Amino acid sequence: MSQYILTTPMLIKRILRLKWKQVFSLLGLIFKQPQYALPTLRATSVCMSICNREYGSIEHHLNNASNAVRHALWNLLIIRKSLLWNRNENKALKWAKTMTEWHEKFSVNDPLDQEMDLHNNKIGRNLFLETRELSEKEIVTILQEKAKDARKIFKLKESEKYPINLVYISD
Repeated sequence: MSQYILTTPMLIKRILRLKWKQVFSLLGLIFKQPQYALPTLRATSVCMSICNREYGSIEHHLNNASNAVRHALWNLLIIRKSLLWNRNENKALKWAKTMTEWHEKFSVNDPLDQEMDLHNNKIGRNLFLETRELSEKEIVTILQEKAKDARKIFKLKESEKYPINLVYISD
């Protein structure tokens, strides 16, 4: 079990940043799959804690390789935490895709930023399939190695050239 916890102040801070339309949309999503709400919050907290520890509190919020790691790790952790509540991998994978695509839809991002995030989210979901039995620490190490081979993209659709690589926009 991970050593990271979701604290009440963190949760409140995240919720307060949402607009009403986002809150209602998120609630609708969660009401459809309520068993995944707590695992998703837990995965988000663990992901942020790991990335803050590995990259500092700012670096992984930029459009760089550490941000690519964060998106891939987030997806992978959502799946892992969701499987603690429902052992169906296909449903957990689908949930991670649905939740993280929702996040991108409601985030204010340029199209290239969004493409980068969606691509790295997918890399994380695919990586889950290869790392089922590994620890979080081992997964972080793998993602950090993948970050060394990440590809910089400059225009839309360019990420399609890198189906197994993380992608980023800025150094």
